[in-house]
Amino acid sequence: MRVLRMTTETPGDVRIPISEEPENLGWLYKIIEESDPRILTSKPLIQKVAQTLRGITRNEACFDPSVVSFGPYHHGEEHLNPMERYKEVAALWFIKLSDNPGNAITREGVKQVYDEFVAKVPSVSLRECYTDKFVDKINDADFMRMMFLDVRCICCCLWLGDSRSEEGTEDSRFEEGTKDSRFEEGTELQTEPLHLLDLLRSELTGKGVDPSVNGTRHRNYNFRPISELKEEGIQVSASNSESLSLNNIKLKKGWIDSYLELPRIIIDDSTKTRLLNLAAYEMCPDGSLGQLVITSYICLLNSLIYNADDVKELRSSNIMLNRLGSDEEVVNLFRELATNLSPDVNAYSNVTHGMEKHSQRSFNRLRMWIGQFIRIYFTSPWTAISLTAAISVIFLTLVQTIYSILSYNLSKKSQPK
Repeated sequence: MRVLRMTTETPGDVRIPISEEPENLGWLYKIIEESDPRILTSKPLIQKVAQTLRGITRNEACFDPSVVSFGPYHHGEEHLNPMERYKEVAALWFIKLSDNPGNAITREGVKQVYDEFVAKVPSVSLRECYTDKFVDKINDADFMRMMFLDVRCICCCLWLGDSRSEEGTEDSRFEEGTKDSRFEEGTELQTEPLHLLDLLRSELTGKGVDPSVNGTRHRNYNFRPISELKEEGIQVSASNSESLSLNNIKLKKGWIDSYLELPRIIIDDSTKTRLLNLAAYEMCPDGSLGQLVITSYICLLNSLIYNADDVKELRSSNIMLNRLGSDEEVVNLFRELATNLSPDVNAYSNVTHGMEKHSQRSFNRLRMWIGQFIRIYFTSPWTAISLTAAISVIFLTLVQTIYSILSYNLSKKSQPK
């Protein structure tokens, strides 16, 4: 090691390391030479699910395809083989549309369609979309065959899904599907979806700002169950916005209560698969540019939902539509979803800051008592009627007592001495 020696020769000499000698840097050179260049690229890549999520046994079915697979990671698995035949049918259908629709398919037409596909997406560029070197073990012929069939199957699925729209329109269905302003020409590249999963995430997060951008930084992620928030005068309500964006989470202040506005959500059998895959996507180094919107939202709901009563409150507030089953199943669902997930520590910091200010408001305890009184006795007509009747009885009894006392005093004064 080269060192810089101070000019003095006292026992207190200080040695400052300058750098390692070249002959001692073999280990670093080896790391650089053996590293995969795809690791350092800024291009979004198709990656495998992190082991922290895949390692949970109950989550395996959410990440492994059960009907059809696209790409090399699950290609050739025995239980997926029956669907390979339908991929061939989809390719046949696509070629027929591309090569003089209505006429017989010719070898020249087939070759032309395939050559156009290879010219647009060569094998080298496709392989670079994956981080795992596993794809390098597949020869070019098999790799391109797999990709061609997968792409045509996806196109077929998209077309069939879009064909449900009203018939008789002059524009093609594909043109109708691109009328959304997010996909019009001139849209900036960073707003375009990278793939189907990224498109789903964009639909859920919308155009809103990431919840951690404008908030007060470095606050604890300390949401409590809905039942506890209600005791402090914080109610939950559905967001007034028509957008279903998960960024539409706000805290609005009222004179007595504050209101935590949440976007509406439908819970069904597909919820776990969708949210877990989106969370896994956000965990990837290039998954979502470091924004953990979905992950933070999952952890938020897990914090708000402690028991079935909290789910019932979300349902009664028109925030949640439960198609899964019992409310207890929803509680268990979010406990499972939040396992091994770490939210953005600054997520919803504006909301948590507002909650702190709500609890510190002057006369807040009086407001809490008034709010609890209203919630206990005026949430239903029967409790309100009972309270009114009880107050009336007490008032009439008090009036009668006062009247009796006054009558007694007057009668006593009127007696002759």
